[in-house]
Amino acid sequence: MTHRLYLDDAYCFHNEAVITAIDAKSIALDQTCLYPGGGGQPSDEGVLTLRTGQKIPVLTVKRGESGTLWHLCDALPDHLHIGESCTVHLNEERRLRLMRFHTALHIFNTVMLRSFDGWITGVWMNPERSHIDFKVDYTSEMLRGVEDEVNEVIARQLPVESYSITADEFQTRPDLLRILEAEPPIENNQVRVVEIMGFEAQACGGTHVRDTASVGRIKIVKVDNKGKQNRRFYLELVD
Repeated sequence: MTHRLYLDDAYCFHNEAVITAIDAKSIALDQTCLYPGGGGQPSDEGVLTLRTGQKIPVLTVKRGESGTLWHLCDALPDHLHIGESCTVHLNEERRLRLMRFHTALHIFNTVMLRSFDGWITGVWMNPERSHIDFKVDYTSEMLRGVEDEVNEVIARQLPVESYSITADEFQTRPDLLRILEAEPPIENNQVRVVEIMGFEAQACGGTHVRDTASVGRIKIVKVDNKGKQNRRFYLELVD
């Protein structure tokens, strides 16, 4: 099992590690700060630096069996071996933008649920523009009000914290759900919760900023019709 440092500290952007397995173009490490993707947040990208100084670009990270995270690379050197140490560096600018988007989308989906009974049907984050789909009775009048309310919450500078609860406790907390017909993964009988203090909490395994003010502001730039009662909202960050 790979120790996932991003769960302890989302601002951990580099770490020392030891190679525990090698498979084709993939490397497993004893610990990593790179997020493997999930919940609409894509995998981190980064670089592994060997003790020789050689750098190996990491294209993506995949979750394997038994909690192992595999770092998929373009190519591996012939001399690489298990037990070798390296340094892991992720693309910090890209991760920070994804963290800002992820926190903003938590606020956005909570506003949509509370005000319009909007449930998530899909989500995808990109460092430049992200989108989120809702089953909702959409009217153009709701658009500006939602954007204003989300930005008002962001401006409060509310702390963002994470913790775990048992699977049994999760079953008694329907308030932690946001997605139709899907539940978050349960690992070792635990469910991870991300809470924006004083505003909302939801089950989530992704990475987030320390407080809402770190998001900046968001702008809804487009809304698409994706079927009966299904709308896709495109968001950008206002730096």
